[in-house]
Amino acid sequence: FFYDQLFVKEPGTAHPTPWHQDQPYWAVSGWQIATVWIALDHVDRSNGAVEFIAGSHAWGTRFRPTAFIKGGENDARFRDSPLPAIPDIEAERAKHDIRWWEMQPGDCLVFHAMIVHGAPGNLTPGARRRGLALRYTGDDARYDPRPGTFKMVREPDLAAGAPMTCDLFPRVWPRA
Repeated sequence: FFYDQLFVKEPGTAHPTPWHQDQPYWAVSGWQIATVWIALDHVDRSNGAVEFIAGSHAWGTRFRPTAFIKGGENDARFRDSPLPAIPDIEAERAKHDIRWWEMQPGDCLVFHAMIVHGAPGNLTPGARRRGLALRYTGDDARYDPRPGTFKMVREPDLAAGAPMTCDLFPRVWPRA
């Protein structure tokens, strides 16, 4: 288990979640990294359903993280990333196979950490959109403390390149 995260889009939140990949934000490398995104409220386009570009996890390019809040501490951190900027997906929506799902509370989506995704704002007058994201890593995941990633609340006791196994990242299911 890597970590959990709660996403809340209050009614009237016009600001979209920018198109991004999750993995470049994190000090972890590897292919076996996934998110389980659990809807805590009804989710549809009007209140900010997450949109995905089908097949983008296999593009072979890791894009620079984008700060969700301009001017915050992460804005400068991500600007220093050596990764290329993500293409302007909004300007080229018709070129992509963009998918989204209406969800009921308790429904979940499982997606790869390299898939390009984002979400529109919550334009409803009264429908909150909450989602709980559970992040998991597999056997090939390694601790990769590189420039341009999120600062962790607590640094793991791991050397660069070490498997993601320590008290901060408990094993969920052992090999048989």
